[in-house]
Amino acid sequence: DMMKYIVTGSILNWEMKNAISWGAGFASKDDKVGIEKVVMVRGEISKYISIMNGVENEIAVGDPALLLPRYYNPQLPKKYKLGIFTHYVDTDVVACNLLNQLPDDVVVISPLDTIENIIDLVVQCERIVSNSLHGLIVADAYRIPSRWIKISDRILGDGTKYLDYYSSIGYDICIKPVDLRSNITVDAFLSVECDLKELKI
Repeated sequence: DMMKYIVTGSILNWEMKNAISWGAGFASKDDKVGIEKVVMVRGEISKYISIMNGVENEIAVGDPALLLPRYYNPQLPKKYKLGIFTHYVDTDVVACNLLNQLPDDVVVISPLDTIENIIDLVVQCERIVSNSLHGLIVADAYRIPSRWIKISDRILGDGTKYLDYYSSIGYDICIKPVDLRSNITVDAFLSVECDLKELKI
């Protein structure tokens, strides 16, 4: 069989033969390595778990999504004060709570859109709040201030994947998400403070 490269996602624990991890990570700290060969992982936590699971080769660290601007880098003016980038499991939560409430300068970004449309919307935002890990990573890649939020308990894992990514860029790995589960309103989203991450890569 042809070798598969697994370059993104919290799927390093999936049982996959003829597969090489080149940027995948773990969703939970108790996960075990399932992919046949590990050469690169998302962050330092995934690297540590891999080593503790018996991976003996050198392991590089970093999320390949940070390289997106090298391949697609639209130059678009700012149009939105805030982008709300949802995880795919929570698109309905945001849609139901914010239906007909969004001002023109706030946009909901769906991960189910095309990559190009997603990036176009992200770069037009002054700030991004997201419960999607790759919403946060794409914001960092395109140098948009961002903040991790929590709007439900549906996302699999114990939060390790967010801290794992932040460990790879030298950011605070003790950070917790801004909890909006009881207040999913436009004002609540707008009140979240965002910061521009310094990418130490």
